Amino acid sequence: MIARRRPLLGSASGCWRVVGVDIRDCLGVRFGSRRNGPHPGFAQGYGRVHPQVAFALDNLALHLTALGDLGQAEPLFRESLAMLQKVYGVEHPEVAQTMGNLADFLAYDKGPSPLGSKADFDEAESLHRKALEMNRRIRPDHPYLGDNLTALAHLRHRAGDDKEAEKLVREALRIYRLKLSEEHSKIVGAKRGLAEILIAQRRPLEAEPLLLECHRALAGKSENAKDLEAVEKDLAQVYGLLGKPALAAKYHTPPKTAP
Repeated sequence: MIARRRPLLGSASGCWRVVGVDIRDCLGVRFGSRRNGPHPGFAQGYGRVHPQVAFALDNLALHLTALGDLGQAEPLFRESLAMLQKVYGVEHPEVAQTMGNLADFLAYDKGPSPLGSKADFDEAESLHRKALEMNRRIRPDHPYLGDNLTALAHLRHRAGDDKEAEKLVREALRIYRLKLSEEHSKIVGAKRGLAEILIAQRRPLEAEPLLLECHRALAGKSENAKDLEAVEKDLAQVYGLLGKPALAAKYHTPPKTAP
């Protein structure tokens, strides 16, 4: 369900560290310390407080998160958000998007890690609710609104509030369908999220068609292998609840054994 700003530069996994260092040099950022302000060329072009500086900080935070360097990433997310609020004010599309990036980091990266705590999940929910209300006012039919809704649904499902989670993800699907095709990854992800909420409520008959639609959309594409495996795991669970062992076995993926 995660929707994040795409990196400014290349995003191939083999290039993240190189790209990250390039952005650090541009910003004047080093592991564990800061030099005296941004690189002279960067400062001359933009100054210390500028949207492009904030975007670079946000993208560097995303790269560091991908590398697992959560301690370095978090302050950069926060600095980026504070800078954009200073430049644009508290209500602006870029502020909402960067607020969502920080919330996603707390909910999906730091929160489940050894560094995380319940406070991270609570802050993530608060940030997503602020971004959601902001997006309702400034771009009510944009897919980013759906991203806030699906993220909130994930958090409410995690907290055991499946009634609100279901309501949120159904609204997200409605928003996504205004501008995206049924096979779009955002819609497929929201359908799977809804199916998991329904399974948790022991409603497998409603979850089954959603998961089958996800399976058809993901099948045959190597880049979707992990998502497809997760959908098949959910289907096996659905058919187990429905008392259909043959179909459960069809989608059951045995655990991989070490060679």
